[in-house]
Amino acid sequence: MSPSTVVATVLGVGAIGSQAFVPGVGTSSVPEHHATQLRGNAPSTMGSSALQAVTATAAAAVLAAGAAGSRRRAERISRGAARRDLAEAYLDSGIELLDNGKFAQGLVGAEGAWGRYEFDPLGLSTQYYTLVPYFREAELKHGRICMLAWIGLAVPDFIRVPGERYSFEAIPVTIDAHDKLNGAVGVNFQVLFWVTLVEFCCAKKIFEWNSLECAGDYGFGVQFLPKDEEGQRKLRLAELKNGRLAMVAFGGAITQAVLTRHPFPWLF
Repeated sequence: MSPSTVVATVLGVGAIGSQAFVPGVGTSSVPEHHATQLRGNAPSTMGSSALQAVTATAAAAVLAAGAAGSRRRAERISRGAARRDLAEAYLDSGIELLDNGKFAQGLVGAEGAWGRYEFDPLGLSTQYYTLVPYFREAELKHGRICMLAWIGLAVPDFIRVPGERYSFEAIPVTIDAHDKLNGAVGVNFQVLFWVTLVEFCCAKKIFEWNSLECAGDYGFGVQFLPKDEEGQRKLRLAELKNGRLAMVAFGGAITQAVLTRHPFPWLF
């Protein structure tokens, strides 16, 4: 209920109440002797006071309802303001909230050595264009994880951290580290704990103000970014391509490691 509606309702209720108790208004058909009896009747006067009290109570209830409605609107506005950053980020990036007709809403990543290669066989970026920032966030995260995972699969075949449990004698093949370290030391639990902590720290950014402009951006390494927009675009494209290559490479490396049971380069 808007404030104007509340005011109009209160005025209307007050007018009805006042019209009922103003002498000479709307009472021309009442005989004079009846009017005299009404004016001289104490119980009738008490009834009039009761009606006035009811009218005042109704007006107060209407005002209270209007105030409650205003509070609810303010709460909805405050909740909506938390999501407004998404739209602002879209506008700042030059990409509209509505479908702009570009592949993946104009994000980098379709450029190839022999021209553009717009790979989206399921058409997800077209059907769910509002989710494109989350698609890009997921792609970057998987690529970064796989780049680290490939290193983590290859490096332990050459270097180990100090400790008998981690030696080449205890774990000859890196692929067996998961099962052999799944004990009281809690190495696997520590990995899970720290990864979960990082995910929780990133959850607010992903679910509240993720956008095309800042998908995958956590402020790390900003000092290495070029100052010009074209240079930044090239670095973003390089990270995407390296991440995509790492996803394919880690899939092949882990498959070979499981099949051959040999260290790097995981050949028979």
